Amino acid sequence: MRTWRANGQFAETFDGALNHAAGFDGRVGWRVDETGMPGPLDLGDLEELIVSNAVWTGRWLCEDGGIRIEDTVSSHGSRIVLRIHANADGLGGRRFRLALDARTGLPQTLEPFGRDDVTATFNDFRPGGFGLVPHVTTIRHEWLVNTLRVESIERTTATPACGPLHDVPNDVTFDDAAPPAWRFTRGKLPLVRPLVDGNEVGWFVLDTGAGSLGIDAGIAASLRLPELGRRLIRTSDGVAGAPYPVTEGCRASSSSPSRRACRREAARPPWEPARRRSPPFSPPCFLP
Repeated sequence: MRTWRANGQFAETFDGALNHAAGFDGRVGWRVDETGMPGPLDLGDLEELIVSNAVWTGRWLCEDGGIRIEDTVSSHGSRIVLRIHANADGLGGRRFRLALDARTGLPQTLEPFGRDDVTATFNDFRPGGFGLVPHVTTIRHEWLVNTLRVESIERTTATPACGPLHDVPNDVTFDDAAPPAWRFTRGKLPLVRPLVDGNEVGWFVLDTGAGSLGIDAGIAASLRLPELGRRLIRTSDGVAGAPYPVTEGCRASSSSPSRRACRREAARPPWEPARRRSPPFSPPCFLP
């Protein structure tokens, strides 16, 4: 479900086996990932969300629509291609190519400038919302294609909530008596040894810039983790498709660093563990 306000605020939620949500309250972006963990949405991820929603609703044409048209990349035959970006404080670093139908002026495709592996295609325009709205949107990430179909569009007199759905949980505890066991990668990333569904599975890289965890296919098979299809993942080795196994829980064991040890060793790794919340629920795991 997507909810928009005339001032540019919006929120979108996806219900299913992998629930997630994202939105923009006019000042900051937010998201709730597939595990239920809320957090900020910023930089290029926020710009992509703002631009795609503005194009989808037609607000990109409004003076206060939050989108700036830089120039016309090409104009020939039945197709006009524009270069656009999000026009808001702290945003605008990521450019997008917006292709229009030269006859109708309606959007045809949207993709990050300089890339061809991610494309949104708009079809079946009908009246609704701020004007003509595409009722069929196809989003392609490499080989993975999702099709979104609009079932209905309704106006509401109530003021929809476009802020974060809930706060970051504050129920993480640390055992200061637990003996620290420090290990690092050659790149100085810290390693932790969690329990996956109560089982020891080895050391994991704790990368605070990653949105998910990966697990060896053999270990996942031995744990008999259920799978929810496949999805596209990006790693340091490139882009690939991977099964999406789900755990009942992933918790740090006593051999992981304690908070006291983390404070003592804070000068060693570029890592502040007190600011990284370990989710008390199942994180997404991908098989390499």
